[in-house]
Parts: sequence; structure tokens; C-alpha cells
Amino acid sequence: MIDFFNKNSKKIKLCFSLILIIYLYNKVNLQNFIFYLSEIDIFFLFFSSLMLIPDTLFLYIKQKKILSNFNKQIFPIKLLHILNLSRLYSMPLPSALGTQLISFIQLSKYVSNKWLYFFLSLFERINFVLVIILISLLTILIYKDQINIFPNFLNQYYFLLYLLIFIIFTLLLLPHKIINILYAFKIKKKKLNDLNISIKKINFNFTTISFLWYLFYFLRIYLLFLSTDIHLNYSTILLIISTNLLIQCIPISAGGLGLRELTFSYFFSILNYPFEKGIIVGNILFLQLLIFSFFIFIIFSFFYKKK
Repeated sequence: MIDFFNKNSKKIKLCFSLILIIYLYNKVNLQNFIFYLSEIDIFFLFFSSLMLIPDTLFLYIKQKKILSNFNKQIFPIKLLHILNLSRLYSMPLPSALGTQLISFIQLSKYVSNKWLYFFLSLFERINFVLVIILISLLTILIYKDQINIFPNFLNQYYFLLYLLIFIIFTLLLLPHKIINILYAFKIKKKKLNDLNISIKKINFNFTTISFLWYLFYFLRIYLLFLSTDIHLNYSTILLIISTNLLIQCIPISAGGLGLRELTFSYFFSILNYPFEKGIIVGNILFLQLLIFSFFIFIIFSFFYKKK
């Protein structure tokens, strides 16, 4: 049974996403869907799409930080070409994890120590997820009186405070925790020392970049909401974004397809906005990334071949 799921994981995730999409579209009023689609504000949609430029830049900076631990230098155009190709290949994978996985496969042939590169890439993803959880908890803690869509225990001040402190300490002590886990597997001491030094060097940088990435992702979603005439306070938008990102980390769908639309539709229904707009927002987010990545990939392919 386990072998079956391992061999057919991509097909299963794709089927799961298709089932979710069919379920969601079955609940849609087609006339309303077409109307809301025709009412999209192109101005806000365009500037929302432009937020993918800093998104790509942050992805590039993180990879450069990881690769700085190795002697091999990769030209910026080549690296951007590989990263955008990785985005396209990672579409069937969980959206918060897929790009880094494909990037590792594509870039590992350029580094001498694949073991070190793997764990640095793994560390970057763990760091990113912890930052998302941290921002989510801060949002609930600060705006708990404005948010009444979660179970009561999530609105308990001390519960959130203790959880927040735990995440902060985990974020700060994460390099040492990874090292301790690796000791349990009896990895060679020299390799552990190399990993420890590298992680200490990039820990603060990755955390800072993750926060900056989140800021521009917030702007992207905020502008997209405005394009679909969705007007919410900042705290609610933060909560929706954080929940959506965390759900997309669950490796049960193809590129978050279906889960993304389900999350937005759920929140919009609770907040008295049309169900159809949640599906539109989710679909646009997917298409934005797909079209932008393909467009940038073509541009850098041209310059890369020319070079």
C-alpha cells in the first residue's frame, strides 16, 4: 500500500486537486462567476502581478546565500533561468515546498557537497514555514478581538502567548536543533561542523528575507482583493494569507490547486462575500505565478543561450 502511494503520489495529488476543483465549481453559480470575473479591476490586477518581481528576487537571494557556501559560481542569468524553470516543474508539487525541491535537483549538480546543500535547502524551508506560523500567531494575538471565526481556545491570550514564545525560541534555536537531530543519525563530526557554521551564517538572513517576502506577498493579495472588490481590514487579510500558506504546505494537492480556492472561498463565505470570488482569487493566484514564471523563463532562456 505504501509503495503504491509512493509510486503514484503525483497522480493522487492531481486527482485530489481535480476532485476539489470539481466540487468547488459544482457549488458555483456560473452566471455570478462570469459577472464577477468581468468586473475585475485590471489596474489593481496588473500591480498585484508585479509583486512577483520581488518574489523572484527574494528566491534568487536565498539561493545565492546557500550557494555562497560552495566554491562554484553560477551566473545570475543562469540561476534565474533555473529558478523559474523549477517553478514551472514544481507546479504539481505542494506550492510552499515544491520550488525548493526542484531547485535542489536542478542545482545540486553544480555543488561539490550535495549533503550540505540538501540540509541548507531543508533548513530554508523550515525557517520559512516557522516565519509564516509566527506571523499568523502574532496576527491572532494582536487582533484577537476582531477575529471571531476560530474556536474559542485560539482566542485565549495566554495560549497564544505561550505558543508565540515557543515558535520564537524554535526559530532562534533551529540551527542547534537540526544539529542535534543529525547527531542521532551519527553523521560525521566534520560534516556537522560545516553545516553548523553555514546555518549560523545564513539563519538571520533567511529569517529577514522571509519576513520581506511575506510583506510583498501581502501586497500582492491585498491588490488582488481590491481588483475583485474585496475590502477587508489588514488583520483579517493577514490571517487569511497565513492560513492559506500553511494549508498549501500540506502535501496532498498539485501546486496547492483546490486547497487555495477552498481556503479563500471558506473565508469569503464567513465574511459575507460571494463564494465565487474566493475561487476567482485562488485561480488568479495560480495563473499569475504560472504565466509570470513562463514569461521570465522564456526571457532568460533567450539571454542565457545568447550568452
